[in-house]
Amino acid sequence: MTLSIAFPDKKISWFKEKLGIGNNDFNQIGEYSNLFIKNKTSFSEYFFDYFSRIDETDFFLKHQEHAENLSWIWEEWFASFFRNNFDNSFLMSLWRSGLRHVELNIDHRFITLSYSILRQFCQEIVKKEIPKDAHKEVLIFIDKMVDLCTLVETHAFIEATSRCDMEVVRGISHQVRNPLTVIGGNAMRLMNNAGKETDHNNIHNICKTIIEESRRLEKMVTDAAIYSDMYEKETEYTGISLNTLISEAAGSLNGRLKIAMDLPPSDIMIQGDKNDLKILFVNVFQHCIETAGEKQTDILISLDHYDPSSPFIEIEITNRGFFALPENIQNAFVPFYSSRPDGTGFGLSIARLAARKNLGDIYLENLPDKGMIYSLKLPAL
Repeated sequence: MTLSIAFPDKKISWFKEKLGIGNNDFNQIGEYSNLFIKNKTSFSEYFFDYFSRIDETDFFLKHQEHAENLSWIWEEWFASFFRNNFDNSFLMSLWRSGLRHVELNIDHRFITLSYSILRQFCQEIVKKEIPKDAHKEVLIFIDKMVDLCTLVETHAFIEATSRCDMEVVRGISHQVRNPLTVIGGNAMRLMNNAGKETDHNNIHNICKTIIEESRRLEKMVTDAAIYSDMYEKETEYTGISLNTLISEAAGSLNGRLKIAMDLPPSDIMIQGDKNDLKILFVNVFQHCIETAGEKQTDILISLDHYDPSSPFIEIEITNRGFFALPENIQNAFVPFYSSRPDGTGFGLSIARLAARKNLGDIYLENLPDKGMIYSLKLPAL
């Protein structure tokens, strides 16, 4: 999911007006800007220490792909508040940041908490390093600054999540209409020909169509409920055996899958929400089965460049002998997109949501002479 929502210039201007932010506010703080900026390293250390003491965010920090860059990012984030005059280019960067946080499924409460920490840290600098006669105007500026930034990010969060919700609602509405039309049309045929129809094969085919479309509707409702529940449910991180996870996920598919594994002798442990990750593997396996159609589904599970010291495990699931069309790979994770007439288009969308909720990700590609490969990146224990 890549969000592209226009920057709401008028709404942001309205926020600035209601907060009483004028062109002179930044000028009043200008002489103290460098004083704040020189504390950027201290802020980064304070920020890291604070969030490393919270279980959920500590897990997030330990499983960042480029964790070595975090200190620099936080330093520059802090300094940026005192290097600008809250023009649109700066506020647009906050807007894009808010949208990106939704894409990555980052809990917005922690974003709001980050700004609260920023406010507290700045207040301490004011108390310790700024003359008392300037405290009032500097603290007012800091409050306005933090309030505006929080409003911009929160507005981005609301717009993005609302857009996602509406797209799901529209998608369900569109997808439900098709089977309902088929069911209604066939039911009408039965009713109009009640007592007249003598072709039992025709009656059988009509009933079969109604049953198939009803099952499709039922599957769509089930998938939509799983997607919604997963989006809202709190993630419960725990250690999980990869072998156990694979076994349980495959077992729920009633033996419709032939699995070969090329994994290290010692069991690999991953970290995440067990229910989420089981749903992830079930939906990937189900997609393999559906791609194979009536043929035997033969997959290989292996690790890509396994490094025991890495914070992530990269798992490759190869659907051997089957390849996807380029357009199907490009749209594979788009909700409601399906290359099959009876598909709901939710399976891999659910899989990606499960992966990203657990700080991982999933990708799909064709490899010549191998097949279609699902690459999963998940946190290691």
